[in-house]
Amino acid sequence: IDYLRTALELNEIAGKHFWDEKNKGFYFTADDGEKLPVRKKEIYDGAMPSGNSVMMLNLIRLARMTGNEEFENRANQIARTFSTQITQNPSAYTMLLSAFNFAVAPSYEVVVVGNSGSEDMWQMLAALNQKFIPNKVVLTVATDKGKLGISNIASFAEDFSSIDGKATAYVCSNFQCELPTTDVKKMLSLLGED
Repeated sequence: IDYLRTALELNEIAGKHFWDEKNKGFYFTADDGEKLPVRKKEIYDGAMPSGNSVMMLNLIRLARMTGNEEFENRANQIARTFSTQITQNPSAYTMLLSAFNFAVAPSYEVVVVGNSGSEDMWQMLAALNQKFIPNKVVLTVATDKGKLGISNIASFAEDFSSIDGKATAYVCSNFQCELPTTDVKKMLSLLGED
């Protein structure tokens, strides 16, 4: 949860100092930095992905982890702002297209609830990490740590609990969840990974 809090704080700073409220998109330089004749907005994804592409993906991931629609809306504004350029030469914007795919294709929110030090919790998380499922986010809710304020960050997950004290996975798509499971194979099948 601490990493998620930090990500949200950094996102807030980026939005405050780099976001173009008038024309949308993120500038390459901050508004409180050195005054330059022109503040550029990078979108080209070369060997290094552009800041706008990375921010679009970050915003979508944060939206799916927190249920905050403002993040999703800002990500959509990035796509709309640069849509003409992207349509003309899509191969130059591969990271942004990956973010766009995350936004529109089927995606999953997986919440794993259980004791943070338990073997079954680690097995469930290891199984999620072994499979390449790019359009998923994973939240862990540690019952042994009092859920550490999950309700303040991801309120959709606050009522999730473990079944019989076992690590329990809630597999959701667009915040519509399947029945929870304590079985790793069942969890993966809910993600389409049979």
